Amino acid sequence: MGNVAIIYRAMPDGVEVNLDDVQDKIRAVIPEGAKLEGMMLKDVAFGIRAILFRVKIPDKVGGGIPDKIEKNVSEIPGVASIEVIDQSLVD
Repeated sequence: MGNVAIIYRAMPDGVEVNLDDVQDKIRAVIPEGAKLEGMMLKDVAFGIRAILFRVKIPDKVGGGIPDKIEKNVSEIPGVASIEVIDQSLVD
């Protein structure tokens, strides 16, 4: 069994959202069994920046963790939406 790497994109409500605070809150809501491997900001359009982050989950654990991540992040103030942009098996 390997691991599943999932890359998420969290979009802010607008340009006034403090993305440093949102990144800290994302780190805090990653559930047990998942490992946050990286986070970066990416320019989208008209001054809006998205937060991309990668999470690694053991393939055998998997069940429900991706849904928990999406639910937890979507409840963070300032986050308008979250979506999976890539998912793959790794080591």
